[in-house]
Amino acid sequence: MTTFAVGKDVLSYCGKCKLKLSHLIMAMNEKGGIAKCKCNTCGGVHAFREGPAKKRASTAGRRKKAEAIPLSVTWAEGLSKVEEMKPYSIRATFVVGDGITHPTFGDGFVDAIVDNSKISVVFKNDIKVLVHGK
Repeated sequence: MTTFAVGKDVLSYCGKCKLKLSHLIMAMNEKGGIAKCKCNTCGGVHAFREGPAKKRASTAGRRKKAEAIPLSVTWAEGLSKVEEMKPYSIRATFVVGDGITHPTFGDGFVDAIVDNSKISVVFKNDIKVLVHGK
């Protein structure tokens, strides 16, 4: 069993260094616990800490996280709005909302125009950026 005493070294969390480092015990409390210690690295004197202080979990002032919608749901909703499915080709030109049948990825719809020659397409299992209008 380790006994702590003034003048001995101990591992403590240093708030200045933001690390658990070697400290010199400066003062003890009535119960035999460590009251104050001095960081051997930066020289800061502070209360003994086992680890970094934990932040309180407060819900006041926090924004709620947006709930994630599964990609398959987004894909199904997008395909339900598509009037006609077009076969994918690099030479074909597409606009947002067009339905695409790709030989490898299957059915999808154009979600966004990335730039003049690229489109973002939502497929059942992934979102892909494809070339078009070449």
